[in-house]
Amino acid sequence: MSEKIYFGVDVCKESLAFCGANVAGQVPNNAPGVRRLLARLPQGAHLIIEASGGYERELVKVAQQSAVPLSVVNPRQVRDFARGVGRLAKTDPIDAEMLARFGAEVNPPPDAVPTTAELALQ
Repeated sequence: MSEKIYFGVDVCKESLAFCGANVAGQVPNNAPGVRRLLARLPQGAHLIIEASGGYERELVKVAQQSAVPLSVVNPRQVRDFARGVGRLAKTDPIDAEMLARFGAEVNPPPDAVPTTAELALQ
């Protein structure tokens, strides 16, 4: 089994900033951008994504369809974590880095993939 590599993804309306495994960047928050982001992930990648008022839905859906493990985490917890490690500045690249560090330190379990019935209810 390969080692988990945490990738933080800061989700905005227009873009996805990502950071992990000495790789960082930004792609548009749309279907082609999500595909480009997922194509850059190494084997064993685990996405750490903040809940962003629904802007994360496309990324979550495509990642789950691609069997990429992910955890949608509470933004307040990650912000508190960043403060705790002395990172007070807040930019998209910094947030992505803090998400990756949060994943490595906290090791949140992957979110369950919704069943067909749950998807129909949504």
